[in-house]
Amino acid sequence: NVMVSNPDWAKSLGAYKRALRWWILEPSGDAFLHLAILIDASAVAGDGTLLGSLKNDLFELVHSQEAFCGHFAKPILAFETPIGWFGRIAAPRSGPHAGAIDIKKGGIFPIVHGVRSLALEYRLLETNTIGRVQALTGRGPFSDEFTADLIEAFDFMSMLRLRQQFNALDRGESYGNFIHVNTL
Repeated sequence: NVMVSNPDWAKSLGAYKRALRWWILEPSGDAFLHLAILIDASAVAGDGTLLGSLKNDLFELVHSQEAFCGHFAKPILAFETPIGWFGRIAAPRSGPHAGAIDIKKGGIFPIVHGVRSLALEYRLLETNTIGRVQALTGRGPFSDEFTADLIEAFDFMSMLRLRQQFNALDRGESYGNFIHVNTL
């Protein structure tokens, strides 16, 4: 429901700037979600400078609130990483997804949102995850080697997810983000 047909996303620049202040000064789960959507937004029609202006205001507000980026990044910890003893993949043994891991929650989302959070901290306008990783090269832990490894991990998990989804469609089943460990 992130379309201009939704009144929450069809506002004047002034209304967006007021909302932006509220989202940053009174953060909540919804505020963080709205900010993530805004950070990932790109103009596809109309005056693209309006979005650029809003993102510049976002960067200024965020940098006036020292602890904000840490709070914004915190949802990365909301999902358990499916790694067990000795770095082995750990899937639940019972339940509706026994033997499967949620590749999106356990692998893709932490990369996407972590990189999004760093893009906010470093004031990057790039909206694509791989483009953000490349733009972060040389900053913080992003050495050339780390950048290459992170892109490879992201690409690999995305490929696993997409392959599982296409296989489910081929079988006439619904698809999601769960990958059975025994198929890896």
